[in-house]
Amino acid sequence: MSLPTGPLRRVGNILALDASWSPDGNHVVFVNGKDIFVANPDGTEIRKLATAPNIPYWVRFSPDGTRLRFTVFSNSGRPEDWDFMEMAADGSGLHHLPIHGCCGKWSADGKYYFYQTSRDIWVLPERRTFLGRAELGAPAQLTTGPITFGAATPSTDGKHLFVIGDERRIELVRHDRKSKQLVPFLGGISAGELEVSPDGQWVVYSTYPDFNLWRSKLDGSERLQLTFAPTNAHEARWSPDGKLIVFTDVPRRLFIVSADGVVRNK
Repeated sequence: MSLPTGPLRRVGNILALDASWSPDGNHVVFVNGKDIFVANPDGTEIRKLATAPNIPYWVRFSPDGTRLRFTVFSNSGRPEDWDFMEMAADGSGLHHLPIHGCCGKWSADGKYYFYQTSRDIWVLPERRTFLGRAELGAPAQLTTGPITFGAATPSTDGKHLFVIGDERRIELVRHDRKSKQLVPFLGGISAGELEVSPDGQWVVYSTYPDFNLWRSKLDGSERLQLTFAPTNAHEARWSPDGKLIVFTDVPRRLFIVSADGVVRNK
């Protein structure tokens, strides 16, 4: 669409998950499946650049237009497990970078690359060598919780970094049969995936957004944390005798923990 109020126009017949402009505005790079393409702004002269090992996302040109950098999704839902890859603007030299995360963007001078993990913003410094190659520095963490930060966008003058910050929370509730209303349960804590023990005396749940496993009495007393980061605990289930709890460490591991907190690898 043309700013400020132009009508929406279809870009040729392109189907895409993600797309972005080249710095000179003469091309659009886009993703379809695992493939990365480049085309004219009107959707003509489509040319395939490369095929990523998994679905690529957030493909962006370097400020000088010579490189493309993007995130490659993994089976995990956590950006810390996602890879960054880079290639030349013509699709050659596809390779992994020694960082993990999502949604990166260069500063206007190309000296810094800002990206995010699940909760925080990081920066990767880089410089041009005498031969014109990009040399990466050590990544540094710029933010730390409890607010979750993402979508880092540097200002054009390089003096500020704009980010979106949010505090993720859900509320645990129960349905009151008499009032037919949803009312807070366990004080309305930020948790979910709850299951009551077979004897009806205990409850196990996953906190949100850190996904640690806890158990307590139904009135919230005798709370005990059963798992800690980096475990990503989901779908806890009690054993029939109420002594053990099985849960999934998403995406691929299964564990058993006793009700008093002793973890066993299943």
